[in-house]
Amino acid sequence: MADEWADVNSDDSQESCKPSKKKRGRGSASNLASEDQKTRRLEKNRQSAKESRLRKKYYMSNLEEKNNVLEKEKARLLRKVNQLEERERLNYLSHVDTVD
Repeated sequence: MADEWADVNSDDSQESCKPSKKKRGRGSASNLASEDQKTRRLEKNRQSAKESRLRKKYYMSNLEEKNNVLEKEKARLLRKVNQLEERERLNYLSHVDTVD
């Protein structure tokens, strides 16, 4: 039994349980890979920004078109309201003249 404990406590068994240490820092291969990833990410970001600007341009164009349509409709309705108010005023005046 003492021999078993000797094997468990030996330096060889303890070393195998230790996590291996990895070197920190960037090697030339990983540096190239990260530069490549950075370049791809930047290009993807540029493309995304370009698409976003196009969507915004399309959206603004549609809003301006809708605004123009609504402004024309508003002007038409205001003319109609003015005509109806004028007609009502004339009807009232003609009614007042006949009552007196």
